[in-house]
Amino acid sequence: MESGKSFPETEEEVGRKRRLYPPHVLFLAIVCMKVVDLLFFREIFSSIYFVYLGALVAILGIALVIHCRKLFFAADTEITPFKESSSLIVSGAYRYSRNPIYLGMLMVIFGVALEFNNVATLLVPLAFFIWIRQCFVLPEERMMEETHGVEFENYRSAVRRWL
Repeated sequence: MESGKSFPETEEEVGRKRRLYPPHVLFLAIVCMKVVDLLFFREIFSSIYFVYLGALVAILGIALVIHCRKLFFAADTEITPFKESSSLIVSGAYRYSRNPIYLGMLMVIFGVALEFNNVATLLVPLAFFIWIRQCFVLPEERMMEETHGVEFENYRSAVRRWL
């Protein structure tokens, strides 16, 4: 690793360090919720409207992730976690949240949990939030600080981590 940076630079190093990326865990979380729903069904709401609300939240989460992905491609910078980015994205959803992709994924998981209408499935979005924060958000912010310095410091002081 050159220039004293403490994050992995090659795809091989990244692959060894992190085997499960957020999209993989998003899929696993949905599968986990289905299993939990089958084993421990405890209806939360008696109204079908909460199922529709869950679908709406999940769709909005997907739209947010797609929007952010387009911003990365437009900026021609790396979207894969822990790969060095060539630019700091501060437009679009990044004006309101430093982590809108992860927020969108959390919205998808929460929306699906609402659709299952099972109190036990609501633990999965909480677990995803804790995992994403500890394993990705905090380390990525340290990496961004190393990579973008003062520009990231200014951005961090102006924009909240989640909302």
